[in-house]
Amino acid sequence: MREVTLTFHVYRYDELNDAAKKKAKDDFLQTNIQNDDFQYTLDDFYEHMFPNSDLKYQYSLCYCQGDGFNTYGSLSIKDINEIRRRAASGELCKGIYEPVYSGMTDDEWKLLMTYSDEYDASYIVLPFNRIYDYSLARNIDLEDWSSQILPKDKKKYADVIEKFQHVLRKFFDGFNKYWERYGYDFLYNISDMQFEDLCEANRWEFNENGALWTLD
Repeated sequence: MREVTLTFHVYRYDELNDAAKKKAKDDFLQTNIQNDDFQYTLDDFYEHMFPNSDLKYQYSLCYCQGDGFNTYGSLSIKDINEIRRRAASGELCKGIYEPVYSGMTDDEWKLLMTYSDEYDASYIVLPFNRIYDYSLARNIDLEDWSSQILPKDKKKYADVIEKFQHVLRKFFDGFNKYWERYGYDFLYNISDMQFEDLCEANRWEFNENGALWTLD
């Protein structure tokens, strides 16, 4: 009988050369782990930012025609008004919330909320993209939302609803673009420091070429 001993050279991520590091990161980014983490991030954000709404998202981030990010579903006017309040108070950085914060005056918001209360118009439908996944924010239309206005109130509310429609289109256009950019960066990029921390936490080691080492 002969006993044979095999020796494996395994490396921590920080011990790999640049080419092997790139392969290690590329292999990781091509798994479903990142996509699942991205969705967890989105679910948590939507639940926190739009607690009274029933909003969903669709996205395709493959560098292909028709790719993009779109928010759709039922938006509570209470949520968008709360975003305006939080942005005005400094709780939210203006950034993507700027259209909601500065797009209408306080008096116009009060008038809009009066309309919502008087006509029980609490929710606004954001369009679903049935063909691709790019943003349809510019297609947001408040005609149905405001169709129940009595003739005597049309003059009172028409201008503020038109302005609100512009605010929603601009806000969700920027909002969807933000998550599209974030998604591409999240799914296709990871820094050496981030990946090294991840490897240490999971005790991952690699072959010399950057392939994940396993005894299997």
